[in-house]
Amino acid sequence: MELFNKINPHYESINKILNNLTVPNNEKKIKILIDGFPFYGIHSIINNLLKNKSINIEVECKISNDILYEIKNHHYDIIISPVDIDVDHKSIQKINLKTERLGLVFHK
Repeated sequence: MELFNKINPHYESINKILNNLTVPNNEKKIKILIDGFPFYGIHSIINNLLKNKSINIEVECKISNDILYEIKNHHYDIIISPVDIDVDHKSIQKINLKTERLGLVFHK
């Protein structure tokens, strides 16, 4: 519940990201990387936002010392990280959520 209370003020931002997210090749699957185990609870929040869209969610949760390596060398639709990520790439949109420095990065 604590995680939900931190994210709840940004519900509209998260919902906008998910509504505008294009899934490659019309696949109904979204890959999410969560950088840091404390944020694993966001999976259920995202799942609730997508429950009417018939989209499967695959979540990987790991602690990464180099999140940019994960972004560049693996395909993730959404990357959630507690650290600010300096991304300069046209195919990646970054939205920083102010509460608890929770940042969302996703590929268009």
